[in-house]
Amino acid sequence: MTRFHHLLITVLFIFPTLCSAAALPLQGAGIYQRLQNDVYLARVYHTSGEPQHWLQAAQPLRLEIQLLAEDWSQRRFYRLWNEGLAINLSEQQLQQHLTDISRFSRAPRGELLQGDVLVISNETGNTLVSLNQQPLLTLDNPDFVRLLLATWIGKFPQSPGLRNDLLAADVSQREQLLARYPQPIVNPGRQQQIRDWFQLPAEASLPAVAQSTVAAPVVARSVVTEPEPAVTKPVVAALTSSVNKTQQARQADKIRQQQQRQARLQAEAERLQQQQAEQEALEARRIQAQARYYRQLLRQANSQVQYPQRAMRRRQQGTVRVSLALTPSGELVSSVVSESSDIQLLDRAALAAAQRAQPYPALPDILAADGPLEFDIPFKFVLVN
Repeated sequence: MTRFHHLLITVLFIFPTLCSAAALPLQGAGIYQRLQNDVYLARVYHTSGEPQHWLQAAQPLRLEIQLLAEDWSQRRFYRLWNEGLAINLSEQQLQQHLTDISRFSRAPRGELLQGDVLVISNETGNTLVSLNQQPLLTLDNPDFVRLLLATWIGKFPQSPGLRNDLLAADVSQREQLLARYPQPIVNPGRQQQIRDWFQLPAEASLPAVAQSTVAAPVVARSVVTEPEPAVTKPVVAALTSSVNKTQQARQADKIRQQQQRQARLQAEAERLQQQQAEQEALEARRIQAQARYYRQLLRQANSQVQYPQRAMRRRQQGTVRVSLALTPSGELVSSVVSESSDIQLLDRAALAAAQRAQPYPALPDILAADGPLEFDIPFKFVLVN
Protein backbone atom coordinates (compact mmCIF):
# COMPACT_ATOMS: atom_id res chain seq x y z
CA MET A 1 0.00 0.00 0.00
CA THR A 2 1.41 3.41 -0.96
CA ARG A 3 2.09 6.32 1.37
CA PHE A 4 -0.81 8.15 -0.27
CA HIS A 5 -3.25 5.36 0.51
CA HIS A 6 -2.08 5.23 4.13
CA LEU A 7 -2.71 8.97 4.21
CA LEU A 8 -6.17 8.55 2.73
CA ILE A 9 -7.08 5.99 5.39
CA THR A 10 -5.89 8.44 8.05
CA VAL A 11 -8.12 11.11 6.56
CA LEU A 12 -11.10 8.77 6.59
CA PHE A 13 -10.73 8.46 10.35
CA ILE A 14 -10.15 12.17 10.87
CA PHE A 15 -13.01 13.39 8.68
CA PRO A 16 -15.90 12.44 11.04
CA THR A 17 -14.39 14.63 13.77
CA LEU A 18 -14.81 17.61 11.46
CA CYS A 19 -18.48 16.88 11.00
CA SER A 20 -19.03 16.60 14.74
CA ALA A 21 -17.18 19.80 15.57
CA ALA A 22 -19.13 22.94 16.43
CA ALA A 23 -20.18 24.59 13.20
CA LEU A 24 -18.46 27.85 12.31
CA PRO A 25 -20.78 30.73 11.42
CA LEU A 26 -20.97 31.93 7.84
CA GLN A 27 -19.25 35.32 7.52
CA GLY A 28 -19.00 35.94 3.78
CA ALA A 29 -20.30 34.74 0.43
CA GLY A 30 -19.62 35.77 -3.14
CA ILE A 31 -19.63 34.71 -6.78
CA TYR A 32 -16.53 34.13 -8.88
CA GLN A 33 -17.27 35.09 -12.47
CA ARG A 34 -15.32 34.64 -15.65
CA LEU A 35 -16.36 35.89 -19.07
CA GLN A 36 -19.61 37.09 -17.46
CA ASN A 37 -20.49 33.54 -16.39
CA ASP A 38 -20.95 32.39 -12.79
CA VAL A 39 -18.22 29.83 -12.09
CA TYR A 40 -18.56 29.13 -8.37
CA LEU A 41 -20.10 30.38 -5.15
CA ALA A 42 -17.57 30.95 -2.39
CA ARG A 43 -18.41 30.86 1.32
CA VAL A 44 -16.17 31.83 4.23
CA TYR A 45 -16.82 30.48 7.74
CA HIS A 46 -15.03 31.99 10.72
CA THR A 47 -15.65 32.86 14.35
CA SER A 48 -15.22 36.57 13.62
CA GLY A 49 -17.30 38.79 11.40
CA GLU A 50 -14.32 41.12 10.88
CA PRO A 51 -12.50 40.21 7.61
CA GLN A 52 -9.15 41.40 8.97
CA HIS A 53 -9.27 38.47 11.42
CA TRP A 54 -9.87 35.79 8.78
CA LEU A 55 -6.24 35.62 7.70
CA GLN A 56 -4.86 35.56 11.24
CA ALA A 57 -3.30 32.37 12.54
CA ALA A 58 -4.58 30.13 15.35
CA GLN A 59 -8.24 30.57 14.46
CA PRO A 60 -10.41 27.96 12.70
CA LEU A 61 -11.34 28.75 9.12
CA ARG A 62 -13.41 26.95 6.51
CA LEU A 63 -13.83 27.74 2.82
CA GLU A 64 -16.57 26.25 0.67
CA ILE A 65 -16.71 26.30 -3.12
CA GLN A 66 -20.00 25.36 -4.76
CA LEU A 67 -19.50 24.79 -8.45
CA LEU A 68 -22.04 26.65 -10.58
CA ALA A 69 -20.46 26.02 -13.98
CA GLU A 70 -21.32 22.87 -15.88
CA ASP A 71 -17.90 21.36 -15.28
CA TRP A 72 -14.45 22.23 -14.05
CA SER A 73 -11.56 20.26 -15.51
CA GLN A 74 -8.50 19.27 -13.48
CA ARG A 75 -6.42 21.58 -15.64
CA ARG A 76 -8.71 24.54 -14.96
CA PHE A 77 -8.72 23.82 -11.21
CA TYR A 78 -4.93 23.62 -11.29
CA ARG A 79 -4.50 26.86 -13.25
CA LEU A 80 -6.91 28.97 -11.23
CA TRP A 81 -5.33 28.26 -7.86
CA ASN A 82 -1.75 28.34 -9.09
CA GLU A 83 -2.20 31.77 -10.68
CA GLY A 84 -3.74 33.13 -7.50
CA LEU A 85 -0.93 31.74 -5.35
CA ALA A 86 1.80 32.82 -7.78
CA ILE A 87 0.74 36.46 -7.62
CA ASN A 88 0.12 36.52 -3.85
CA LEU A 89 3.16 34.58 -2.60
CA SER A 90 6.78 35.63 -2.67
CA GLU A 91 9.35 33.30 -4.22
CA GLN A 92 10.39 32.24 -0.71
CA GLN A 93 6.80 31.51 0.33
CA LEU A 94 6.16 29.62 -2.89
CA GLN A 95 9.20 27.44 -2.28
CA GLN A 96 8.16 26.87 1.33
CA HIS A 97 4.68 25.67 0.41
CA LEU A 98 5.51 24.06 -2.91
CA THR A 99 4.76 20.48 -1.86
CA ASP A 100 1.40 21.40 -0.34
CA ILE A 101 0.45 23.46 -3.39
CA SER A 102 1.35 20.58 -5.68
CA ARG A 103 -0.68 18.08 -3.70
CA PHE A 104 -3.66 20.43 -3.41
CA SER A 105 -3.61 21.18 -7.14
CA ARG A 106 -3.84 17.45 -7.84
CA ALA A 107 -6.39 16.63 -5.10
CA PRO A 108 -9.37 16.13 -7.45
CA ARG A 109 -8.60 12.99 -9.46
CA GLY A 110 -11.34 13.71 -11.96
CA GLU A 111 -13.53 16.44 -13.35
CA LEU A 112 -15.58 18.56 -10.95
CA LEU A 113 -19.26 18.75 -11.86
CA GLN A 114 -21.98 21.34 -11.43
CA GLY A 115 -23.33 21.17 -7.88
CA ASP A 116 -20.13 19.76 -6.37
CA VAL A 117 -19.09 21.36 -3.07
CA LEU A 118 -15.38 21.53 -2.26
CA VAL A 119 -14.50 22.23 1.39
CA ILE A 120 -11.09 23.34 2.66
CA SER A 121 -10.90 23.57 6.44
CA ASN A 122 -8.40 23.60 9.30
CA GLU A 123 -10.96 22.89 12.01
CA THR A 124 -9.31 19.57 12.86
CA GLY A 125 -5.86 21.12 13.35
CA ASN A 126 -4.64 20.29 9.83
CA THR A 127 -5.92 21.46 6.47
CA LEU A 128 -8.52 18.99 5.27
CA VAL A 129 -9.86 19.00 1.69
CA SER A 130 -13.10 17.19 0.87
CA LEU A 131 -15.51 17.03 -2.05
CA ASN A 132 -19.19 16.30 -1.47
CA GLN A 133 -18.29 15.13 2.05
CA GLN A 134 -15.72 12.67 0.66
CA PRO A 135 -12.14 13.29 1.87
CA LEU A 136 -9.56 14.05 -0.82
CA LEU A 137 -6.49 15.23 1.05
CA THR A 138 -5.08 16.21 4.42
CA LEU A 139 -2.09 18.52 4.86
CA ASP A 140 -0.06 18.90 8.05
CA ASN A 141 -0.30 22.65 7.70
CA PRO A 142 -3.29 24.49 9.22
CA ASP A 143 -2.19 27.75 7.59
CA PHE A 144 -2.55 26.45 4.04
CA VAL A 145 -6.27 27.30 3.99
CA ARG A 146 -5.32 30.92 4.73
CA LEU A 147 -3.02 30.98 1.70
CA LEU A 148 -6.01 30.04 -0.42
CA LEU A 149 -8.22 32.64 1.23
CA ALA A 150 -5.59 35.29 0.42
CA THR A 151 -6.18 34.61 -3.27
CA TRP A 152 -9.78 35.70 -2.66
CA ILE A 153 -9.38 38.71 -0.36
CA GLY A 154 -5.65 39.47 -0.32
CA LYS A 155 -3.70 42.27 -1.96
CA PHE A 156 -3.96 40.64 -5.39
CA PRO A 157 -7.32 38.82 -5.43
CA GLN A 158 -8.27 36.39 -8.19
CA SER A 159 -11.40 38.45 -8.74
CA PRO A 160 -12.13 41.98 -7.48
CA GLY A 161 -15.84 41.22 -7.78
CA LEU A 162 -15.52 38.11 -5.59
CA ARG A 163 -13.46 40.04 -3.06
CA ASN A 164 -16.05 42.80 -2.85
CA ASP A 165 -18.84 40.25 -2.36
CA LEU A 166 -16.99 38.43 0.41
CA LEU A 167 -16.14 41.61 2.29
CA ALA A 168 -19.57 43.20 1.88
CA ALA A 169 -21.28 43.94 5.18
CA ASP A 170 -24.77 43.84 3.66
CA VAL A 171 -26.32 40.75 5.25
CA SER A 172 -29.52 40.99 3.20
CA GLN A 173 -27.47 40.94 -0.01
CA ARG A 174 -25.71 37.80 1.18
CA GLU A 175 -29.00 36.14 2.07
CA GLN A 176 -30.37 36.89 -1.39
CA LEU A 177 -27.28 35.34 -2.93
CA LEU A 178 -27.55 32.19 -0.84
CA ALA A 179 -31.26 31.91 -1.57
CA ARG A 180 -30.40 32.04 -5.25
CA TYR A 181 -27.87 29.22 -4.86
CA PRO A 182 -28.91 27.00 -1.92
CA GLN A 183 -26.69 24.18 -0.72
CA PRO A 184 -27.20 21.23 -3.08
CA ILE A 185 -28.34 17.85 -1.81
CA VAL A 186 -25.49 15.36 -1.73
CA ASN A 187 -25.84 12.73 -4.44
CA PRO A 188 -24.75 9.25 -3.21
CA GLY A 189 -23.93 8.23 -6.77
CA ARG A 190 -21.58 11.18 -7.14
CA GLN A 191 -20.01 10.35 -3.78
CA GLN A 192 -19.27 6.84 -5.05
CA GLN A 193 -17.65 8.29 -8.18
CA ILE A 194 -15.33 10.34 -5.97
CA ARG A 195 -14.49 7.30 -3.83
CA ASP A 196 -13.69 5.39 -7.00
CA TRP A 197 -10.91 7.91 -7.76
CA PHE A 198 -8.95 6.31 -4.92
CA GLN A 199 -10.13 2.72 -5.29
CA LEU A 200 -7.39 0.18 -4.75
CA PRO A 201 -7.27 -3.07 -6.73
CA ALA A 202 -9.17 -5.83 -4.92
CA GLU A 203 -6.00 -7.90 -4.48
CA ALA A 204 -4.21 -5.04 -2.73
CA SER A 205 -6.41 -5.52 0.32
CA LEU A 206 -5.54 -9.19 0.79
CA PRO A 207 -4.02 -9.95 4.22
CA ALA A 208 -0.44 -11.07 4.39
CA VAL A 209 0.07 -14.83 4.57
CA ALA A 210 1.32 -15.96 7.95
CA GLN A 211 4.56 -17.88 7.69
CA SER A 212 3.87 -20.59 10.25
CA THR A 213 4.54 -24.30 10.39
CA VAL A 214 2.13 -26.52 8.48
CA ALA A 215 -0.37 -28.23 10.76
CA ALA A 216 -0.86 -31.97 10.42
CA PRO A 217 -3.70 -32.61 8.00
CA VAL A 218 -6.93 -34.24 9.13
CA VAL A 219 -7.73 -37.34 7.08
CA ALA A 220 -11.45 -37.86 6.56
CA ARG A 221 -12.65 -41.45 6.97
CA SER A 222 -14.61 -42.75 4.03
CA VAL A 223 -17.90 -44.59 4.52
CA VAL A 224 -17.84 -47.99 2.83
CA THR A 225 -20.55 -50.58 2.44
CA GLU A 226 -18.29 -53.59 2.15
CA PRO A 227 -15.97 -54.92 4.83
CA GLU A 228 -12.54 -53.42 4.66
CA PRO A 229 -9.75 -55.85 3.93
CA ALA A 230 -7.48 -56.55 6.81
CA VAL A 231 -4.20 -54.68 6.63
CA THR A 232 -1.16 -54.90 8.76
CA LYS A 233 -0.02 -51.98 10.92
CA PRO A 234 3.09 -51.21 8.79
CA VAL A 235 0.90 -50.85 5.69
CA VAL A 236 -1.49 -48.47 7.52
CA ALA A 237 1.42 -46.38 8.71
CA ALA A 238 2.86 -46.18 5.20
CA LEU A 239 -0.48 -45.08 3.71
CA THR A 240 -1.00 -42.44 6.39
CA SER A 241 2.53 -41.11 5.88
CA SER A 242 1.99 -40.90 2.12
CA VAL A 243 -1.29 -39.00 2.53
CA ASN A 244 0.31 -36.62 5.04
CA LYS A 245 3.23 -35.88 2.75
CA THR A 246 0.96 -35.23 -0.25
CA GLN A 247 -1.29 -32.85 1.65
CA GLN A 248 1.69 -31.10 3.27
CA ALA A 249 3.23 -30.61 -0.18
CA ARG A 250 -0.02 -29.14 -1.48
CA GLN A 251 -0.34 -26.85 1.53
CA ALA A 252 3.28 -25.73 1.19
CA ASP A 253 2.75 -25.07 -2.52
CA LYS A 254 -0.37 -23.03 -1.74
CA ILE A 255 1.48 -20.93 0.81
CA ARG A 256 4.38 -20.44 -1.63
CA GLN A 257 1.94 -19.20 -4.30
CA GLN A 258 0.30 -16.82 -1.82
CA GLN A 259 3.70 -15.50 -0.76
CA GLN A 260 4.67 -14.95 -4.39
CA ARG A 261 1.39 -13.16 -4.97
CA GLN A 262 1.96 -10.98 -1.91
CA ALA A 263 5.47 -10.19 -3.11
CA ARG A 264 4.11 -9.08 -6.49
CA LEU A 265 1.56 -6.85 -4.75
CA GLN A 266 4.29 -5.36 -2.56
CA ALA A 267 6.48 -4.72 -5.60
CA GLU A 268 3.55 -3.06 -7.38
CA ALA A 269 2.84 -0.90 -4.32
CA GLU A 270 6.48 0.19 -4.20
CA ARG A 271 6.41 0.95 -7.93
CA LEU A 272 3.27 3.07 -7.50
CA GLN A 273 4.85 4.87 -4.55
CA GLN A 274 7.96 5.64 -6.60
CA GLN A 275 5.78 6.75 -9.51
CA GLN A 276 3.82 9.05 -7.21
CA ALA A 277 7.02 10.57 -5.81
CA GLU A 278 8.30 11.24 -9.33
CA GLN A 279 4.94 12.75 -10.31
CA GLU A 280 4.98 15.03 -7.24
CA ALA A 281 8.52 16.18 -8.05
CA LEU A 282 7.55 16.89 -11.66
CA GLU A 283 4.43 18.75 -10.53
CA ALA A 284 6.48 20.87 -8.14
CA ARG A 285 8.84 21.86 -10.95
CA ARG A 286 5.85 22.63 -13.16
CA ILE A 287 4.30 24.89 -10.51
CA GLN A 288 7.57 26.76 -10.03
CA ALA A 289 8.00 27.24 -13.77
CA GLN A 290 4.42 28.41 -14.24
CA ALA A 291 4.62 30.83 -11.31
CA ARG A 292 7.80 32.42 -12.63
CA TYR A 293 6.46 32.61 -16.16
CA TYR A 294 3.18 34.09 -14.94
CA ARG A 295 5.00 36.80 -13.00
CA GLN A 296 7.02 37.59 -16.09
CA LEU A 297 3.78 38.00 -18.06
CA LEU A 298 2.40 40.29 -15.37
CA ARG A 299 5.42 42.58 -15.51
CA GLN A 300 5.57 42.62 -19.30
CA ALA A 301 1.85 43.24 -19.85
CA ASN A 302 1.48 45.85 -17.11
CA SER A 303 4.54 47.74 -18.34
CA GLN A 304 2.51 48.70 -21.42
CA VAL A 305 -0.47 50.17 -19.57
CA GLN A 306 -1.50 53.69 -20.53
CA TYR A 307 -4.02 55.23 -18.18
CA PRO A 308 -6.74 56.85 -20.32
CA GLN A 309 -6.75 60.63 -19.90
CA ARG A 310 -10.53 60.80 -19.81
CA ALA A 311 -10.62 58.17 -17.08
CA MET A 312 -8.07 60.15 -15.09
CA ARG A 313 -10.09 63.36 -15.42
CA ARG A 314 -13.19 61.50 -14.28
CA ARG A 315 -11.24 59.93 -11.37
CA GLN A 316 -12.21 56.48 -12.63
CA GLN A 317 -10.40 53.51 -11.09
CA GLY A 318 -10.76 49.77 -11.27
CA THR A 319 -9.25 46.38 -12.03
CA VAL A 320 -9.59 44.54 -15.32
CA ARG A 321 -8.68 40.92 -15.86
CA VAL A 322 -7.65 39.94 -19.37
CA SER A 323 -7.38 36.30 -20.47
CA LEU A 324 -4.39 35.66 -22.74
CA ALA A 325 -4.14 32.51 -24.84
CA LEU A 326 -0.50 31.82 -25.80
CA THR A 327 1.14 29.23 -28.02
CA PRO A 328 4.24 27.43 -26.69
CA SER A 329 6.38 29.94 -28.62
CA GLY A 330 4.70 32.85 -26.81
CA GLU A 331 2.54 33.99 -29.72
CA LEU A 332 -0.64 35.72 -28.57
CA VAL A 333 -3.59 33.78 -29.97
CA SER A 334 -6.33 35.82 -28.32
CA SER A 335 -6.99 38.35 -25.58
CA VAL A 336 -10.39 38.92 -24.03
CA VAL A 337 -11.70 40.63 -20.90
CA SER A 338 -12.41 37.84 -18.43
CA GLU A 339 -13.62 40.23 -15.72
CA SER A 340 -14.66 43.77 -16.48
CA SER A 341 -14.05 46.86 -14.37
CA ASP A 342 -17.48 48.07 -15.55
CA ILE A 343 -15.66 51.05 -17.08
CA GLN A 344 -15.21 50.71 -20.83
CA LEU A 345 -12.26 53.11 -20.96
CA LEU A 346 -10.30 50.94 -18.53
CA ASP A 347 -11.32 47.67 -20.19
CA ARG A 348 -10.12 48.93 -23.58
CA ALA A 349 -6.88 50.23 -22.07
CA ALA A 350 -6.15 46.81 -20.54
CA LEU A 351 -6.78 45.01 -23.84
CA ALA A 352 -4.56 47.49 -25.66
CA ALA A 353 -1.76 46.94 -23.13
CA ALA A 354 -1.98 43.17 -23.61
CA GLN A 355 -1.64 43.67 -27.37
CA ARG A 356 1.28 46.12 -27.11
CA ALA A 357 3.20 43.79 -24.80
CA GLN A 358 3.84 41.32 -27.65
CA PRO A 359 5.92 39.34 -28.28
CA TYR A 360 5.63 37.32 -25.10
CA PRO A 361 8.41 34.94 -24.02
CA ALA A 362 8.28 31.32 -25.07
CA LEU A 363 6.84 28.91 -22.53
CA PRO A 364 9.36 26.92 -20.48
CA ASP A 365 9.92 23.42 -21.85
CA ILE A 366 8.10 21.85 -18.90
CA LEU A 367 4.96 23.83 -19.83
CA ALA A 368 5.29 23.81 -23.61
CA ALA A 369 4.19 20.18 -23.81
CA ASP A 370 0.77 21.20 -22.52
CA GLY A 371 0.06 23.09 -25.75
CA PRO A 372 -1.59 26.53 -25.83
CA LEU A 373 -2.13 27.90 -22.33
CA GLU A 374 -4.40 30.59 -20.92
CA PHE A 375 -3.39 33.13 -18.30
CA ASP A 376 -5.59 35.72 -16.60
CA ILE A 377 -3.65 38.95 -16.20
CA PRO A 378 -4.95 41.65 -13.81
CA PHE A 379 -4.55 45.31 -14.79
CA LYS A 380 -5.10 47.61 -11.85
CA PHE A 381 -5.87 51.27 -12.58
CA VAL A 382 -5.33 53.33 -9.44
CA LEU A 383 -4.96 57.10 -9.17
CA VAL A 384 -2.25 58.33 -6.83
CA ASN A 385 -3.16 61.48 -4.95
